[in-house]
Amino acid sequence: MKKLLLLLLCSFLYLNAQTIEVYGATATKATLEELKKEFLKDRKDDEIIYHIGSSGKGYAQYTNGMKYDMFFSADRKYAQSIYEDEKSKNEPKVYAYGLLTLYTLNESLLKSDLSSLMDKNVKKISIANPKLAPYGIAAMELIEKIPFANEIKEKLVLADNVAQATHFVDTGAAEIGLIPYSLLKNNTAISGKFILLNDTLYTPLEHCFIITKQGENKKLVQEFNDFVLSKKGKAIIEKYGFKTN
Repeated sequence: MKKLLLLLLCSFLYLNAQTIEVYGATATKATLEELKKEFLKDRKDDEIIYHIGSSGKGYAQYTNGMKYDMFFSADRKYAQSIYEDEKSKNEPKVYAYGLLTLYTLNESLLKSDLSSLMDKNVKKISIANPKLAPYGIAAMELIEKIPFANEIKEKLVLADNVAQATHFVDTGAAEIGLIPYSLLKNNTAISGKFILLNDTLYTPLEHCFIITKQGENKKLVQEFNDFVLSKKGKAIIEKYGFKTN
């Protein structure tokens, strides 16, 4: 009898286990992983499957039929586009603000006025592709404010996403890069040094997420939504170098 009850209980838990699919911008990878770990701590049978990449690439995949329950973008644009495309009842929610750094293996190049980008020893500058990544757009806004911007643009190496932009610096493919703080803070694997750049010099990087039509009736989606926006969720987000207000 006890074995039967145990079997019935296991079957009940299995049938009620939930799995959700979530797309996340590359700059939020470590943050999302810790949010998932803490959120699922008491939900052993549930699962969150992440798909990580540039916001633009994720949006393109979504519009071409790849469906997600939640979409975490590095700006408002792509989450807003999903909202408008679907005529969704769930508006995008800002959960974090991203910051840019100057990152290099050569510490002598770290100058807050960005004059190092014109240094004769800097042959290549790594940024994420502005057509795919909001951090690339922010990087271009910064560059446009610098004297000799056109000369600097000739040095640019465009990466598919911010992780690849960081990799270009780490491997010497670029002497310096404009990289998200969230990829560098608390990251013991990086080889270089960095400084935070003045965040008034570029349009605020409003990290937004949206619950899609596919996910709007899923209990686990709503619970994860609440956790991300909770005090505990915000503490995790701030730990990885984001602002939350």
